[in-house]
Amino acid sequence: MKKSFISHWFMFLCVLLCVSCGAGGTDTGNPSAIDSGTGDSPTSDCDSCSPAISLTGIEQIVTSVCEKLVSCSSTLTQANCEAGVFAQSNIDTEIGLPINTYSDLEAVLEAELDDVLIYTSTELSGCLTAIDQLSCQSSNVTLAYRASAPSNFTNVYQLIPVSSCSQVY
Repeated sequence: MKKSFISHWFMFLCVLLCVSCGAGGTDTGNPSAIDSGTGDSPTSDCDSCSPAISLTGIEQIVTSVCEKLVSCSSTLTQANCEAGVFAQSNIDTEIGLPINTYSDLEAVLEAELDDVLIYTSTELSGCLTAIDQLSCQSSNVTLAYRASAPSNFTNVYQLIPVSSCSQVY
């Protein structure tokens, strides 16, 4: 009987200790509350938990083209490449657009954002894979961009494999 009383008392003290340690809540308050100082919601420590930003078809193509060019040219940056490629007016039939319908790839982007233009996801996937598989020594790549003319992207259309990309739009 004495042993049972002591073990019950010990259990009671353990439970009391656990409850009292956890009863104070958090020092930072409610994690879902708005920060009264900034008016912002608290940020999560989980970067992969945030929703993925969905890119349009033309953004994916331009990103892929520029990733290939940047990987093959030590002087070209992704940002400079994308700015130069988006300004191009001679990329259309290579990706399935009617010739001379859009003034440049920025106009294609706007058409996609306005839901006027829709890409075919399976064709886009094949196109992106084909671009990714081009070697830096491929004529598609070497003719598309020259480091000696760093702001000239008029030949970048040559990098786009028509056989894999001409049905994207």
